Amino acid sequence: LKGQGNKSCLRNSLISAFSEICGANCSSNLYKIVPMYQLCHTIIFIISRTKMESQLMHIIKREWSFIMSLNCLISSVLLDALVKISIARFYFRFQDTILFISFGVLIVASLLFRKFRTSSEKRLTISQVINCIWPAFLIYISFYLRLYHARYDARYFQAFRIASFYAPIFTLTLKKFILWHEISFVEICLAIYVLFCGILANYGIFSLLSLRHYAVSIIYCTANSICFAWAESIKRQPSQDKSDVFCALCICLFILSYFGFMLNENLTNVISYLTFNINHAFLYLVYCILFLIIAWFIFITFYSCCSQSAFTTTIILAGVPSVQLWLSFLAPMEYALIDAWPSKLNIFAHLFQLFGITTYFQYCK
Repeated sequence: LKGQGNKSCLRNSLISAFSEICGANCSSNLYKIVPMYQLCHTIIFIISRTKMESQLMHIIKREWSFIMSLNCLISSVLLDALVKISIARFYFRFQDTILFISFGVLIVASLLFRKFRTSSEKRLTISQVINCIWPAFLIYISFYLRLYHARYDARYFQAFRIASFYAPIFTLTLKKFILWHEISFVEICLAIYVLFCGILANYGIFSLLSLRHYAVSIIYCTANSICFAWAESIKRQPSQDKSDVFCALCICLFILSYFGFMLNENLTNVISYLTFNINHAFLYLVYCILFLIIAWFIFITFYSCCSQSAFTTTIILAGVPSVQLWLSFLAPMEYALIDAWPSKLNIFAHLFQLFGITTYFQYCK
């Protein structure tokens, strides 16, 4: 741009470009009014701003899983803190209102996120909308079943929580590390956090868990980890045959592992309840029948959706954590509910965890 000829050439090129955009009539006025440096400054500002916005959107899309994981972690800590300071002395209707609002927010957030992840030329299909709604709905309904008929047991519920959500993250990260795939710093931190939670759960606070509980938890955790790892491979290399067969296998393994854990934990209590508490034994029988019906419904739903390769991985990744959390609420542990308001508030933490971890597995690269 040192020579006058280059300046004139640049000026004429910019003015002609603006003329094509604004119309032919504005070229003469633009030539007279706008100095060259102002025109160049405007063009550079527009280009830099567009580039900055595109880079920002790229960073948000790339690190969306980290943003959601951080969100669920902060929300979990805050909500657990609210539970521990006994904030659960509010009225029943107030808590119902908050829970219902969180249910709606979860659905809206899922729909908006899927809408932004979908190209502008396409619209959300009915299947995608259903996949956003039914996990939250099941959690909402199951929470009331859990709330009114059983008491919250921190040890076993925390074991379910670790096995369901944290172990698949560690498995996926370990798989990437072994195969020398590109791995991010966030995934390494999550893996270390998961390992720490696992050690703390099995040898620290929850050391009261016996060997049989630990063995069944390993089976349960392994089934979930295999399901997530295989779903990740299906997402990278779609194969209809593998998808159909393994989806059904994972669901069966998941159902058997959970059913084994539930029987293993409650069989002794059920025998005593048959003697001393007929009503509770009948309630447990209703739970078992309901569990079998739901398991069959889940199996049919997953297997029928596997024929559509576009939704196979989405349904596996979005559905399995929801079903795990839902079924963990259905396992009867103790007598009738006494003071379950802390567990009712604690559901918010698990809702945030559900959305964050599901997002991690759906969209992590």
